[in-house]
Amino acid sequence: MNFKSITSITAVLTFFNAILFLVIPGITMSNLGGNLTSTGIMNTRFAGACALGLSLVLWQVRDIPPSLMQTTISRIMLLVMLILVVVDLDGILTGSVNQRGWIIFVTDLLVAAGFIKVIFTGTMKK
Repeated sequence: MNFKSITSITAVLTFFNAILFLVIPGITMSNLGGNLTSTGIMNTRFAGACALGLSLVLWQVRDIPPSLMQTTISRIMLLVMLILVVVDLDGILTGSVNQRGWIIFVTDLLVAAGFIKVIFTGTMKK
């Protein structure tokens, strides 16, 4: 797994998630077992807007040459993904989301593993 691969994969997955949260937040969350009030819909759309921004940034930086910037982005993304893994697990264990939440948890965990590999195996080079 190299920097371009993991950032491209993360950008695409995050973009897909962002569109679902922005366009159909109620349906998206109901598929995960949640019911949204108007405030929940607004918060889900805020999360979607943030995810859209993240996906666009990741898509733009995927081709930067090996540098301190690649390392910094990878470390930040690892931290973001680890926070998401904790939030995912909390949602599953508290019953905020149904068993489909495990798909999101595993996906976020795999993406985090991809950033770990990029950071610690020296595959920053092309």
